Amino acid sequence: MTTFISFIFFLFGLVGSNNAQVLPEKNSGVDQEKVRNFEEYLNTAKSISSDYVLELQKLDISAAKSAYDNLSFEEKDYAIEFPFLDSWVLDQLLRVQNRKDRVQVSFIYNMPPEKQQMESEVWGRLLRNKNLNVMLDGEKVSSESLIRYSEKDFALFEVTQTNKGGLFSKPSFDVDLTTHEKYDENFIFTRKKLNSIIARYSNGEEMIIPYFMIQRTMISDQGGRLVPNYPVNFLSIILEEIYNQDFDALLERSRRMDNAPGIWFYYKKTNGEEYKLFAKY
Repeated sequence: MTTFISFIFFLFGLVGSNNAQVLPEKNSGVDQEKVRNFEEYLNTAKSISSDYVLELQKLDISAAKSAYDNLSFEEKDYAIEFPFLDSWVLDQLLRVQNRKDRVQVSFIYNMPPEKQQMESEVWGRLLRNKNLNVMLDGEKVSSESLIRYSEKDFALFEVTQTNKGGLFSKPSFDVDLTTHEKYDENFIFTRKKLNSIIARYSNGEEMIIPYFMIQRTMISDQGGRLVPNYPVNFLSIILEEIYNQDFDALLERSRRMDNAPGIWFYYKKTNGEEYKLFAKY
């Protein structure tokens, strides 16, 4: 990947967050077999380089659409996120895929953070230090409780010095620890959610859409849960701009937006120039 794309991934938080959507229990009305059948079509389109990248040119849209239509609302909300199979936007998705000689489109999903390995020496110093404010799997615990663990019990950790100490006091630290079990709950056994969309054009230009940053409101669904409510045309706008690749028109419209709500596009020209553009809802 280019430096530009790597920077965008960092900016957009490609690494998963603690706001991951936890999957519902199996007895919540979700037909696991129907979900697996749908997800198999998406998984066959995965990039060979990452399980968190879906390549549009590999996707059997017709078969995936048939499996998608067989899902209930709850099952669609449970399965890997891919709303571009909704009927009202399907023709545009097919049109973009059919232009694969000109543009290659990748759908990027939130990735789990890389697991960390704490050194034994660091763990030993933590056990000896009593001036600790400890968060374990999101809950505050006493520093004395750490004696029940070893450094190998944690998938993620962060130690921040909060006080340097002085002549009559020792330094103090905030310690945030995540066990392997909590890591799996937060980042592995969660719904795969779209993060960004990348269009790479045959002329060397690139367009990136930070999907996760699309402006939306929250509404209550039939079960009383708060769910995101996107503008009805936002999927169409994304696919239309990818298909057209009309940089000049997008740039001109961006200048006239006047802070209107819309979708961000990051565009890189072949000469290396980079632009932040908008398309209005």
